[in-house]
Amino acid sequence: MDESPKVAIVFPYFRTRSPMEMLLPSLGAASLAAQLRKLDLNVKIIDCTFLNWRLVQKALRDYHPDIVGAYCMISLTRNTFRLARWVRTELPNSLLVAGGPLPTLYPERFVADFDAIFRGESDLSFPNFCRDFIRQEGTRSTLEKLPLQTYDGLYIRDSRSAVDNPTVHHSEKERNRILYFRTLAVRNRRHIQRGRRQRPAQSTTNTTDRTYA
Repeated sequence: MDESPKVAIVFPYFRTRSPMEMLLPSLGAASLAAQLRKLDLNVKIIDCTFLNWRLVQKALRDYHPDIVGAYCMISLTRNTFRLARWVRTELPNSLLVAGGPLPTLYPERFVADFDAIFRGESDLSFPNFCRDFIRQEGTRSTLEKLPLQTYDGLYIRDSRSAVDNPTVHHSEKERNRILYFRTLAVRNRRHIQRGRRQRPAQSTTNTTDRTYA
């Protein structure tokens, strides 16, 4: 098994096969992955859109990440917390981080299941947090050793730390410096178009089959 430090970003949307379902491009995950790679970190996107729950579990077990980041909006709430509970049981040493619209609005709802929450635009602050955590060979119990006040949008509430950093809105200039954004948008558009042509295996939950690194 590869023992190098790793980050997994999970987009927990599973196909419903409803005639009204909308396939969502995971641009946020792709943008974060680009920034993490810019910092020379190993990262894997696990896009659940074309996976089922069993394959998501296998992908995470095989990859064995040090940090698991999950994107959550209101329609993904159930899947996000299911993922968190599974990671806690099966990968207890992995740091769990939540981000996205719902954690931004209600971070306090995530503190019981996640070690850290990033609110707002975290294209830069989350990758920097991951870099520092890995450099210091951090663990869930040593988060307070990081410069927690320096990460925009970070929210933590546990027995050791209380952090509530303000969110940030990147300027157009800063946005343009975030690598591969337009390229990734095109790639994700193709990803969506490819998915519409495929017929994934029948699922009773909300599930899919393919991992994107």
